[in-house]
Amino acid sequence: MHSSRPDPGVSRKPLPVRVVFAACFGNALEFYSVTVYAFVAVTLSPIFFPHNDPAVSMLLTFGMFGISYLVRPIGGIVIGAYGDRKGRRAALLLSLEITLAGTVVMIATPSYATIGIWAPLLVLVARIMQGFALGGELGTATAYLMEQGPVHRKPLFASLQLASQGLGGIVAATAGVIFTNLAPVHRASWGWRGMLAMPLLLAPIGVYIRKRLDESYEFLSVERAKVSTARLMYHYRSLILLSAATIAALTANIYFRVYLPAFVSQTLGLPEWSPFVLMYITSIINMIVVPVVARISTPENSRKIMIVALLLLTIAVWPAIVLVTRQPSVTRMLVGCSILTVLGAIYSAPQSYIIARIFPTQVRSVGVATSYNVAVLAFGGFAPAIYSGLVQLTGNPRSPAIYLLGACAVSFVSLFFLPDQTIAPPAKRAASPVRPALLRPVQAGRGSMQHSEC
Repeated sequence: MHSSRPDPGVSRKPLPVRVVFAACFGNALEFYSVTVYAFVAVTLSPIFFPHNDPAVSMLLTFGMFGISYLVRPIGGIVIGAYGDRKGRRAALLLSLEITLAGTVVMIATPSYATIGIWAPLLVLVARIMQGFALGGELGTATAYLMEQGPVHRKPLFASLQLASQGLGGIVAATAGVIFTNLAPVHRASWGWRGMLAMPLLLAPIGVYIRKRLDESYEFLSVERAKVSTARLMYHYRSLILLSAATIAALTANIYFRVYLPAFVSQTLGLPEWSPFVLMYITSIINMIVVPVVARISTPENSRKIMIVALLLLTIAVWPAIVLVTRQPSVTRMLVGCSILTVLGAIYSAPQSYIIARIFPTQVRSVGVATSYNVAVLAFGGFAPAIYSGLVQLTGNPRSPAIYLLGACAVSFVSLFFLPDQTIAPPAKRAASPVRPALLRPVQAGRGSMQHSEC
């Protein structure tokens, strides 16, 4: 009976910390893995991708980083649809288990010198497993947090996924400090494996809590429907524009969190510990700025916040990169990257809620995952390799700014053309006919589907 189902519009008590931790654990794990991969890239290059030219070896390492992003849209569709059919809790548990399995494969893989071509192939398998799982993690966790959050705090709860990246960055930086203090022979033999294996220490806690999560109120309040992924294209314009809107912050984030740590120590000659200080600072900024901005954002002012932040980010990209690369120093690096971090965090804070709220509950997980993963596939996954390639091609360490400025331009155009109904309050979208077109009832004669507006 419909009357027995929880009402998603009713104000509820704040979520327990364990619930927020469980929902954000996977995203923090993802960001830890991505960041650590960048930290150990210099060590991994000769182990798995030996080449006479160290620059080519590094390019291959970052290329492997990007290949895992190719499967993210597939993972987003499969795991997202699973979450929309079986529940957010089941999908969150599945994505975490696959991620952890990929991590085990990665740390157990012998070197190229030991098993030859099988070494990079096994690394590829591990990265594909992680990419597949994490492709569905973000959409499901964002949907869960937003649906469980109180009505007047939904933008804040939706943003916690993004803010949790800061936690992953802080843990990664701590692991990086330990890694840097190891002797080179120990880094190559077991140090990098220990870095990648650290999340496994918390894995039992994450699995335990996710198994005991309460299901989303909004998911329980609607009829089950058979997700028609193809019909998500009914939202094709908003989906594509929202994907494009994420590109600017995504590419900037990858530049100073993935590419720059390896670049500053290998090319700019800064101390080995400098990338870790950078990660501490930018992670703390992210953890503070994102929830604060999300807390004050509303459907009415979100676009204005994003446009202003994006304009400032576009203006700041070139001066910040020049500051970092001209007469390099730790202070210059921290100042330049902190500016980009603040502006990127302000720009990103309202995005999760805006993207999640355009999809009805029955297809929200797969919708959010598809929107984000399209952007990651198009611009983000191979960004480190593109940055390395631009520097190799031009000989100019500031050449990655070209790619960043192009990403900012794409995002700005997408915001300009974004339909008003995408971000308007629910009352202003009540007449929109798009909701029913997305769904097919599992059984005939069950009546019209209920839809949740956020």
